[in-house]
Amino acid sequence: MARKKRAGIFGFKTFVVLLVLLAAGVLFLYVRSGGTLKELGRFLPSELQLDTPASAPQGSWEASIFFGDPDTDFLIAEKRTLAWDKDPEKRARLLMTELLRGPAGAAVRTTPDSTVLRSVSITSDGLANADFSAQLASEHPGGSSSELLSVYSIVNTLVFNIEDIKRVQILIEGQAIDTIAGHMDCRQPFAPDLKIIK
Repeated sequence: MARKKRAGIFGFKTFVVLLVLLAAGVLFLYVRSGGTLKELGRFLPSELQLDTPASAPQGSWEASIFFGDPDTDFLIAEKRTLAWDKDPEKRARLLMTELLRGPAGAAVRTTPDSTVLRSVSITSDGLANADFSAQLASEHPGGSSSELLSVYSIVNTLVFNIEDIKRVQILIEGQAIDTIAGHMDCRQPFAPDLKIIK
């Protein structure tokens, strides 16, 4: 009888371990197949958790706008409560307008204050084309760290707030660019980067 009881306990433990391994495998395959961590919101840091439209009060939603950290070469999220619109392109334009407006707190802006948003469009495969005025490059302060923050403040703000967006192509005056300030290759779309967020 004692031997049968031990075997039963061992079987249950094996089942639990296999279940955990299966869940980890599904998560790995999901991310490898193009899913984003944003879509699996419970795995993101708490400061990146976003309210869903259903839970936001009176047709509003809480977005994370990424600006520079004043003490490090990282991005920090500044929460903004914005008017909700079911059209993801309109929400994307609103996000970029807030980014260009600059931080409300101690964070550091990541784009020249003269930069103007021309348009944002989203393709069916999750590519956002974010088009800015020439000042994004011509009045950029320069430096590799500054350019890195400029790029990923745009990319992370769009991807982490809008489920339809997986990658971002940065355009200036409607055209693809080689670089903003001479350090980052902007000819291809950017995926989000969690490592640059403080």
